[in-house]
Amino acid sequence: MLTIADVNYRAVYGEFLRGVRDDLGLSLRAVAQSVGMDPGNYSRIETGVKPPPGAAILASIGEALGITPGTARHREMMRAAAVSRGEIPMTLLESQDTLPALVSLFELLEESPEDRREFAAWVESRRLDE
Repeated sequence: MLTIADVNYRAVYGEFLRGVRDDLGLSLRAVAQSVGMDPGNYSRIETGVKPPPGAAILASIGEALGITPGTARHREMMRAAAVSRGEIPMTLLESQDTLPALVSLFELLEESPEDRREFAAWVESRRLDE
């Protein structure tokens, strides 16, 4: 069973891309060519060796995979890209309700190993409920 400790945050975006590409039955080479990327570089993004690209290429990849801006799938792609960069997704940073809670959560988790374990267990239990 996958736990939160097993997640390589740098590979989250690439795993998302690979999953969408596989679901569509597209080859890595075909997606890379439609975006105008070298297949080797695209492969490095999918494997998490390279970070997610800039906004223009990110949009091109989404288009090549049939991901329409503004949809749930697009938001998922953008979240995955932010996480793989080690960033907080912009939608959370822009929320006046969420930002103070995030600051408090980070403070709590940084100061207490026990709270980190409890939080990880809570997250894992939520994943199991899905």
